[in-house]
Amino acid sequence: PTTNAAGDPPYTTHIYVLGGNQDDIAQAISDNIAAGITLSGDIQKKVKLANGEYNDIRFSAGKQTIIYVKCAVSIDINTEEEQESVKNDIIDNIEYFIQDYEMGSLIPYTKIFGVIYDVEGVKNVTDLQLGTDPEKMGKEDIQLEKISSAAISDKGIEVSFNGQ
Repeated sequence: PTTNAAGDPPYTTHIYVLGGNQDDIAQAISDNIAAGITLSGDIQKKVKLANGEYNDIRFSAGKQTIIYVKCAVSIDINTEEEQESVKNDIIDNIEYFIQDYEMGSLIPYTKIFGVIYDVEGVKNVTDLQLGTDPEKMGKEDIQLEKISSAAISDKGIEVSFNGQ
């Protein structure tokens, strides 16, 4: 029999999970999977059914790739309160944008400009860098591994105004 690119046998379902207790995950899968579904994955658990038999549950642990973003923008707003609002809106937009990408996706560098320009008050993006290491930022796309999803937080996004 042939396998797919992930090495899974034909007619199987491979579930990837992020975090959680493995026994709880196996129970949740067992409670919700249809009868006759064959699962694949590197984690294997036996879940006891109501009739005393055991359900063989398999799944894999996915990974998270932490994304860091640094941007400098020119704005047409001068008060500190309005600047803080623009900064928060930029951070929120970047977070929502990054979190939309699924495992194995390509995060396109140039599309991040659009979510920054969507913020009212932003006149120009003067610098934009991203990466998976805050010490090695660049101006290029990020390719997520097949079993990795993107993760980002406020702390991983740096916004400066007018070069400040």
